[in-house]
Amino acid sequence: LPNFSQLVFDFSLKMTHLAITLLLTACLYAVIVCENGTEEVDEWCVYADSYLYTYASRTSYKNLDNAKVACLANYKCNGITQEPRRNNRYTLRKGPTLHEGKSPSGETSLDFVLRTLFEVLIKTFQNLSI
Repeated sequence: LPNFSQLVFDFSLKMTHLAITLLLTACLYAVIVCENGTEEVDEWCVYADSYLYTYASRTSYKNLDNAKVACLANYKCNGITQEPRRNNRYTLRKGPTLHEGKSPSGETSLDFVLRTLFEVLIKTFQNLSI
């Protein structure tokens, strides 16, 4: 008869191996999904009348393409908000919560949607209130 503690150890080792395999697999695959049927433009979801809280940078951009490049280079950036009150300039935002349909000034926000499954899982767990 096998030792009970050895069985527990073997099971634990197999579960750890499975978890690591799933984690590594999730890092390799990417997903593109815009929520609520939102328009997707060049791998970014566009949300009208919406904004993301908190600036990720003090810089604002006249050009959306420049803002996209800056957002991708800034680890704090989870999206971009176009601000009508600031001459329609684009600002980098931390978010991560999107306040959809709630902009008091008619802002439009974009979220970069091409993310690895690992990033999606991490963001999901970060947003859970346990």
